[in-house]
Amino acid sequence: MNNKKKIVKTKKNNGVLCLKLFIILLYIYLLLLILIKKISYKIHVYICTIGKKENLYISEYIKYYKDLGVDKIYIYDNNEINGETFENVIIDYIKINYVNIINFRGYLRPQSKMMNTCYKKNYLKYDWIIFNDIDEFLYLKNYSNIKNFLNESKFNNCKII
Repeated sequence: MNNKKKIVKTKKNNGVLCLKLFIILLYIYLLLLILIKKISYKIHVYICTIGKKENLYISEYIKYYKDLGVDKIYIYDNNEINGETFENVIIDYIKINYVNIINFRGYLRPQSKMMNTCYKKNYLKYDWIIFNDIDEFLYLKNYSNIKNFLNESKFNNCKII
């Protein structure tokens, strides 16, 4: 009879040990996932801009921000209904899905409508949004990449710069 009790106790202890070991391994696994997530976290940055009669320098603008590390550019085309098109000039960037052109032709004073529309459509996809004009270029004195700049700890709790 004593042997049976010992066997039952041993099986019970093994079960408890297995459960404890499982919990410890699960805890370690979750810590590793958190650590990997922090290490591999990548900031996503995009630009919303509006353009009208800017075909002469739109390519320079896109190349500049691509080189700066911006992930995507949304251009709201506010040209005249039958005016010039950005597609003719930046087709290569459109083909690789780096630039999206949104038809905003013919709108009067479209800036705030563009910003609201672009934000509502994309704010969940990216960490940072840059709203600027096609003739505006950010200058980051000590940084060659926007993501390195935005990864600075001083921006951890910022919602807007």
